[in-house]
Amino acid sequence: MTSLDAFLRAQREQEYPPDPEMLTALEALFTDPSLPASTAARTAMTQVIAAEDANPKPNPNLESFWILLFQAIGLFTEQNDRLLELILAIQSLPDCKGGFHKLPGIHEYLLEFVFDYVDHPFNLPYSDPEPDITDRAWLHFPPHRDIQRQAWLNVNLFMAKLHPHVTTTPVYGFIGHGEFTIRKTLEKAPWEIVHHENLEEHLSFWLEQDEEEYDREKDDQMEMIDIRTLDGWVPAAAVWFRLCGRAMYEKEGHEMSSEWEGSKWTGKPGWSRERWAFWKERWGWIAQVTALNRGTREIAREMVEVMGRVGTE
Repeated sequence: MTSLDAFLRAQREQEYPPDPEMLTALEALFTDPSLPASTAARTAMTQVIAAEDANPKPNPNLESFWILLFQAIGLFTEQNDRLLELILAIQSLPDCKGGFHKLPGIHEYLLEFVFDYVDHPFNLPYSDPEPDITDRAWLHFPPHRDIQRQAWLNVNLFMAKLHPHVTTTPVYGFIGHGEFTIRKTLEKAPWEIVHHENLEEHLSFWLEQDEEEYDREKDDQMEMIDIRTLDGWVPAAAVWFRLCGRAMYEKEGHEMSSEWEGSKWTGKPGWSRERWAFWKERWGWIAQVTALNRGTREIAREMVEVMGRVGTE
């Protein structure tokens, strides 16, 4: 487990560190359970407010805060709820003419830097030591499977918890990000394909290397589309059904982001009861995959039950 001291030290040592007040607020939030989240929120946004509050059309810049927040979400599993309190308190700040209410920049940050997860099922075994904290993005630590998987689970859990509390979001809301996790888990099956044109093109650049280097790159690429990547995807997808199942079920007829080439889903685009039923079938299929961890298969069986309950409520 990464220590808070190590995390804060790494943040301060970055070339472009977050505001000192943000780090002060985070440390106080984590170490003092009695501290109101509203106090931490105001402290964290001190410089942001000072820079924009007098602007006739304030536009709070939270870019450095989003970087800090999602690194903390990924690393500090036990602080997930505390960080949720913080973000809701920031959203409630009246400063900058209510400019915090829409959590400016969060969707762009999520799309570009968070919801682009790639699972590495064989990268390092369970016995490898935890890497030292670095100033890299939370999802790009030295390749350590379990740390990355936990971070991915943490961020999906956080966003699923946040979704019911935030209404001033784009049309898809935070469920739109959850949709990516769900569809990647339940609708993509690259392990069923034996010839990958995109990978062949990628590997063509390695033909001039020696055979050992080519084979190593091929193995690295194939690892990322192995069926055992589901051990990293399934827990993260499941939290959306547990926490937002009813909300997703009721999105019948709403649009989704664009459909994906090679998807197992071949029905009509968008949210539908037919798609919901297909997802339920896919959970049942995952529960039967011998190659997956026992916990993964147990989650899949649970999801069949969860979806069944939602459909009959």
